[in-house]
Amino acid sequence: MTKTPEIYDFDAIRKASADSLLAGSEEEQIAAIEFEAIDQEISSSFEMSRWAERSRDLGNCLRFAAAFLRLSKPEFIEATRKLLSNEDGGIEAFFEAEAGFKNAADDCLAYADLLTAAHARFLVAGTTVNLESDEVRS
Repeated sequence: MTKTPEIYDFDAIRKASADSLLAGSEEEQIAAIEFEAIDQEISSSFEMSRWAERSRDLGNCLRFAAAFLRLSKPEFIEATRKLLSNEDGGIEAFFEAEAGFKNAADDCLAYADLLTAAHARFLVAGTTVNLESDEVRS
């Protein structure tokens, strides 16, 4: 499992979040929201070769998570006991799996922040264009 490099400025992304910027706002308030470009190279993280590896790792973690969630506590303990045994990889496999779940969860939160920021900016720009069109028509 590969760890996603820290490429996101979470503070900058959260400043553009739809929840914090748009909640309860009127169209004029939404259109008045200013934002700057995030001064980070984000798109290179989603080049096809890098994204293919990440999505494969994420897919594997999601499949394991879904399988593990179907286990009762005693079944999960037994599966963990088996994983920790030397025949199934031992302590290294246990910590690799634990890190995989943690990294996948962190990646999903980062993707959610990225998409939420893009969504908020999209709504701000669309609302601005709509208000400008209304002004031209008036």
